[in-house]
Amino acid sequence: MVEMSVSAAILALVVGGFYATFGGANQFAVSSRLSTSAKVVLGSCLNETIGTPWTSTYQKEIHFDTGGSFVAFSPPNEGRNALPIGSRADGAISLFTTPGGQDTVPATLQRSARAGERADLMVIGFKVTYTYRGIPVEPLTAYTVVARQD
Repeated sequence: MVEMSVSAAILALVVGGFYATFGGANQFAVSSRLSTSAKVVLGSCLNETIGTPWTSTYQKEIHFDTGGSFVAFSPPNEGRNALPIGSRADGAISLFTTPGGQDTVPATLQRSARAGERADLMVIGFKVTYTYRGIPVEPLTAYTVVARQD
């Protein structure tokens, strides 16, 4: 009887350790995928910024000066850099969407822009903020410098 109790306890420890290990590994993988999704969104926004012409007479929303503060931004989702992120007017995007179309990890995309020392240069930044399992994740931010083309 004692041998059965000891072997059952060992088996319970092994099975419990198995579930704990793979559960932690799965959560790490999910967090990593969400971070990668946020980086893809930032990369797409940077590509859109760099690929959008800016002249003194032609200016898109990306080039509007915000004084360096972050404001909600909705990417146009057009052309080569379009992403299926469910962009809405308030800057809300989805880092993960189920095949049925439900947003399961919503995020917020923000943009900042400020003129450089020279009037023909602008520093543009993008920031993605989101929460996972009710815990805020460190925001991801990316910046680029664009030059007016005239």
